[in-house]
Amino acid sequence: MTTAGQRKAALYLASLPHDEQYKLLAALPSEVARSIKPLIVQIVQNGWNDDEVISKVLADEIRGLTAHSSLSVDVIIALASALPDDWTARLFVANSAVDPKFLLALLDHQHAKRVQFGVSVVPRLPEKLKEALLAEAADSIASAA
Repeated sequence: MTTAGQRKAALYLASLPHDEQYKLLAALPSEVARSIKPLIVQIVQNGWNDDEVISKVLADEIRGLTAHSSLSVDVIIALASALPDDWTARLFVANSAVDPKFLLALLDHQHAKRVQFGVSVVPRLPEKLKEALLAEAADSIASAA
């Protein structure tokens, strides 16, 4: 079973050139990338990877992202305690409003070392992907409350 977030990510990734797709998929945890790859193939096979089609399908999502595209430091640190280290690193990189070094300083030493490694290897995220990651994080906090 795939989540709505995975389907949206696959749709967005399918619209990118193959080399960008590859880089972004390689930056994801392997189990996540494995679940998204078949969705990308299906999108391409059905011809749904047209930029105009994807823009229309994701238009509401993209417009809605700006409302969720910044998280408070408290929320980020709460997520850091719940997320795996590699996802915490992506969250820190995506949240450009706060310097990742500052966020790392708020974590206990061992956790900070593991997350810092992730921060150093996470590639620069495209703006829409950063916003999508932050929106998903905000939604997960809202649904947990």
